[in-house]
Amino acid sequence: MNQDATASSQAHETLRAEEPSEQRGVEIRHVKPAQLPGRGLGLVTTAKIKTGARIIFVPEKAMFKPYSFLTNASPQAQLAVSLLVDCIAAQPTISTWAATWPTDVDFEHSMPLRWPESLRDLIPPPVEQPLRRQEEDLLKDLNSVHDFLAASELSDDDFRYYWFIVNSRSFHWKPSGGKVGSMVMCPFIDYINHAPSGSACNVFERANGYEVVADRDYGEFWSQFQMNSLPFRYFFLFQRRIVLSPYCQIKMRSIALKVLRVYKRKIVTNPSEAAGEEILATYGAHSNDKLLVHYGFVCHSGRAPNHETPNRDDDIRLDHILLPALTPAVRTQLQDVGFLGGYALLPASNELCFKTQVAVRAMLLTCNEWEYFVANGEDLGEDQSGAVRTFVAPLLKQYSDEAAEKLVRIASKREDLRDRNNEFDLLDTRWTQIAHALEDFLDSVP
Repeated sequence: MNQDATASSQAHETLRAEEPSEQRGVEIRHVKPAQLPGRGLGLVTTAKIKTGARIIFVPEKAMFKPYSFLTNASPQAQLAVSLLVDCIAAQPTISTWAATWPTDVDFEHSMPLRWPESLRDLIPPPVEQPLRRQEEDLLKDLNSVHDFLAASELSDDDFRYYWFIVNSRSFHWKPSGGKVGSMVMCPFIDYINHAPSGSACNVFERANGYEVVADRDYGEFWSQFQMNSLPFRYFFLFQRRIVLSPYCQIKMRSIALKVLRVYKRKIVTNPSEAAGEEILATYGAHSNDKLLVHYGFVCHSGRAPNHETPNRDDDIRLDHILLPALTPAVRTQLQDVGFLGGYALLPASNELCFKTQVAVRAMLLTCNEWEYFVANGEDLGEDQSGAVRTFVAPLLKQYSDEAAEKLVRIASKREDLRDRNNEFDLLDTRWTQIAHALEDFLDSVP
């Protein structure tokens, strides 16, 4: 372990050791921070946890809240400046916690807004608009705090770092009975990595704080066995896909049961072996484009490897190829009913979203037929789904060709910028997801 990694590990252990349950009411039950291969830091179990059990509770008094100055700045800018002031002053309530946060170098290699233009030119078209919006927000916030930073002899770079901390690790909080909400930081909850909606622990904003509740049983024998026992998993895989003689089937079952008995005995005699499952939460029903812009990572989508859950919230935005294919009259028609833009292919279901269905039908159907579909979600008379897929197929083929070309460029540029491997990995992953989703859809078109 290198020196930086050692220092980081010590910071996390210090934060855990100084668990503020006695001083500030934070509850942390049966979990701890850990380095996870390929995922950075996360939160893992240290013992069995039952469904519905409280894992973490952060009361209001333990949250880091913005100070009352700079009321004309956005909530994000207020919180970022407040963090900056306390961290510069090395306030004991924040210093240990701040040592566990990502560094500025981490942001430089993960957040597209921090990438050089040579890499930003390679991002997918749907990422460009949210990235521009984020850049505009940052510049607006910098302008709103400029005078304060100058008077305090603080730099724009100082503010920018804490702005990214707040952007990626904050929570919205509205006190009970309060009229105005704000953005806050919640210790320890910010260790939890993201998972698609419906597949993670529940995070609740209570009247007196934030609570993390287990979505399922953690540390149970079968849960651990299915995740960690490759021999048993592959036994079932082979039995499904390979025709074996009766003798071989009996032999394989015998081997698998022996492995099962050994593994079960190991967990019963050593309960710590039942720990180590990662605790996940949902940051929101975000597509991978939004996750990339705001958090600097993407989830598995579509063709998820092994047992990993794909991002069911993901979509492949199609505005840049579909809008130019619509006539001016159709665009006006769609704008009048709030359906202009926001078109997407949904990798999890290999279907076009409803807004896309509406937009394409506006090109294909009579006015009465189209209005019926908008109102009822089904066609008047013959189903037009096939015609819709046929209409968009050449457009998606165009996008597919673009994805293939971008993947070639990414591979070529990677050779020249070897210190930017993380950025190239993110770009390659997202473009590959897009290519796979488009390929799957095109394969389904007759």
